[in-house]
Amino acid sequence: MEEPSLGDLLKQKLEAKQVQIGGDHYIRHKIQPWDVWEDWKLDPWLCNVIKYVHRHDSKNGLEDLKKAQHYLNFAIQNYDMLVDKFYN
Repeated sequence: MEEPSLGDLLKQKLEAKQVQIGGDHYIRHKIQPWDVWEDWKLDPWLCNVIKYVHRHDSKNGLEDLKKAQHYLNFAIQNYDMLVDKFYN
């Protein structure tokens, strides 16, 4: 089977950004969390901080902010490991 071209992969990514499975709490915003993750090259824990802060006002309110805090606490407590694994 032939590998997809870079153009095909980019097209799939753009199409994926136009679709949200389950709600509209991401696509209704001008900037989506994955745009930030990709541009800032974040580790998975900080990606989740961005995700939950981004959607809190349109999905789960305070619960989402607490989830963001939980991921941020992990990132702070494991800062050296995250730097070694994702940023060096």
